[in-house]
Amino acid sequence: MESAKTILHRYWGPDWEFRGCQSKAIEALMNGNDVLVVMTTGGGKSLILQIPPLAMGKIGIVVSPLISLMQDQVQGLLDRGIRACLLGSAQTSSDSEALDGSHDIVYASPEHLLSQEMLERLREAKDKIGLIAVDEAHCISEWGHDYRTAYGKLGKIRSYIPSVPCLAVTATATGRVRSDILKKMNMFHENLFVFRTQVRRDNLCLSACPRPEEDLDLCKAILQRAEDLGPTIVYVMTTKQADYFHSMLPGSVCYHAKLDPQVRAASHRAFITNQSTLLVATVAYGMGIDKPDVRFVCNIGTPATLEAYYQQAGRAGRDGCISECILYWAGSDVATIDSFQSRHFSGDLVDCGMCDVCTMVSETRVLESVHRRLLTSIHTLGGRFGMSKAILLASGRKCTPLWLHAKHMQVQQEAPAPKNTDWASIAGFLVGSGLVEYKTVDAQRSFSAPRLTPRGLSKLRAL
Repeated sequence: MESAKTILHRYWGPDWEFRGCQSKAIEALMNGNDVLVVMTTGGGKSLILQIPPLAMGKIGIVVSPLISLMQDQVQGLLDRGIRACLLGSAQTSSDSEALDGSHDIVYASPEHLLSQEMLERLREAKDKIGLIAVDEAHCISEWGHDYRTAYGKLGKIRSYIPSVPCLAVTATATGRVRSDILKKMNMFHENLFVFRTQVRRDNLCLSACPRPEEDLDLCKAILQRAEDLGPTIVYVMTTKQADYFHSMLPGSVCYHAKLDPQVRAASHRAFITNQSTLLVATVAYGMGIDKPDVRFVCNIGTPATLEAYYQQAGRAGRDGCISECILYWAGSDVATIDSFQSRHFSGDLVDCGMCDVCTMVSETRVLESVHRRLLTSIHTLGGRFGMSKAILLASGRKCTPLWLHAKHMQVQQEAPAPKNTDWASIAGFLVGSGLVEYKTVDAQRSFSAPRLTPRGLSKLRAL
């Protein structure tokens, strides 16, 4: 067995050094322990996957969710002189060749590994295998934002090669997701090591702003930032939006699940090699993308979860250089996410008349009263002043100057609101529900004021 540092310098170069928890995680695996690593995107998870089997002189099996990602990783290893292959729909070696000792690292899709024939081959080759590694391990958990059925069954492999250490790595995993990963992979035992790194990405400049009303203005802004900053990923919420914005952004390539696999592969390759520096994509493009110099990530629409946004924004600046992430949101995003949830649960989300949410009549009346006060305040101000002024009016506090006091008196005709009302959350709900939108009042100062949408005006009249 060679030292991990010797392998690092031989294949990656004498200037390379381990960072953060890399060395300790690799050491734990080489000593036969199971390891869970939660490491920020760009933190160097690949080395933890690849070095232990090379140092031990055994085969490393790496499970990954994306064919394009595996192809990139395999090619990268081959370029370094490391014997690697891919098993799956685009496999480069036969199953028997992959496990006969002629390869150091074998990448495979979860579906391929879980076939009964492959499981039996793993059992037969168990003495040659030094590591089973699961990349993007949050896909194992149903609580994760990218759950995949085959990933959830990967624990079955351990019954065929029980003595082989297991590594699970991910960039995003809540406490609940981490526990689920460990449970499903049978990693809850005394020989388990868990390493978590700081999730902060200090080189990323994050911002969120209302989506411009005109898509042409939005596209002009994106193209300008892309030209100024460099390689850019534009994330959208649906495949239809991906096709639309691809057509609106000259020179871009497109990537989403409904495209032909060859088209997706061509788009990925064009972006990775900088033939195109602008990629429009859905969530289908994300996990483990090996392009460290992405300088701008733009989200048109709000991702369904915070974890999903962390993954997408995390594509930027993986080389440590300053990069920018902008999220353009709109009230209609909530309706889009609701439709995703409805589809997931195979039907419309309707009033069941049984749970506390659907039977909370008195609380609903109070909430409607609060909504009406804030909607009235926003409408009274005529879309000329910020949300803080609208909340001031709605809360019933005295206002100055005199003209604002007059507006205050109009709003006080509405039913009073509870003293402990969280007005900021109410405002966020009204915007997210598409009842209120922001309109640019002063472009030079980037000042936008809230106003009622047609739907919001109808809602106000109905309350």
